Amino acid sequence: MLNAALHNVVVEGRGGLVFITGEAGIGKTRLAAELRTQALARGCQWLEGRYDKEGSIPLKPYAEAVRSYLSTKPAGSLAQLSGPYSTEITRAFPAIADLDTAAQAPDLAGEDAEAARQQHLEAMCHLFFSMASEQPVILFLDDLQWGPSMEVLQALAQQASSHPLLLVDAYRDAELRERPILSRSVLDMYRNRLSLTLPLGRLTRDDVSHLMTQALEHTSSEQLVDLVFERSEGNPFYVEELVGYLVETGALTLEGHV
Repeated sequence: MLNAALHNVVVEGRGGLVFITGEAGIGKTRLAAELRTQALARGCQWLEGRYDKEGSIPLKPYAEAVRSYLSTKPAGSLAQLSGPYSTEITRAFPAIADLDTAAQAPDLAGEDAEAARQQHLEAMCHLFFSMASEQPVILFLDDLQWGPSMEVLQALAQQASSHPLLLVDAYRDAELRERPILSRSVLDMYRNRLSLTLPLGRLTRDDVSHLMTQALEHTSSEQLVDLVFERSEGNPFYVEELVGYLVETGALTLEGHV
């Protein structure tokens, strides 16, 4: 799925939205890292951001992505990318706009709230699609379950198929289900065929054995594989942590001695 989406954005200039879902430690971020390697090799620009569990700022991951993009560009690039939406972009990213001398401070007097909301979404779309017009962009946002809403993501997804912008977003299923607003947004995007979902599940015993072989560079005993599989319950993060703990404590050597 991700390879096909990457092909579409690089070769055909058609973006889209892919959700990577699963529990904590299941491999979402690692999968994104593998995609990043492939994307960079194919000439894409990789931008990313993450929501925080405590006190997450609404546009924090987008600000991180924009800041990363601008770090490789000359001064004044934000204003150039903003075009007619300089006021909205300055308001959305004040800390970033302060670094750009060409950006203008917003005037909020007498503004209608709904009109401002629409202008904000249009401005965000304009900004990221302008970035993608220079070279294909992969925008990875992690831990969506901690965000306040998916308004910006939905706005981008609605037009992504007409631009070389691939949205790859990860969230934890259980936590997202506890956020009705976010759950409804994900369902709406699925119903409107704006997104694809790549669910990641737990490892089988054979998967655990293969992962241990890679980590230890030798084949582990059947008893050890059974132990790690049972204790980790097939979660790849816990498999690696458990194997690492056994090696660090001397209970298991890299040569395979227990």
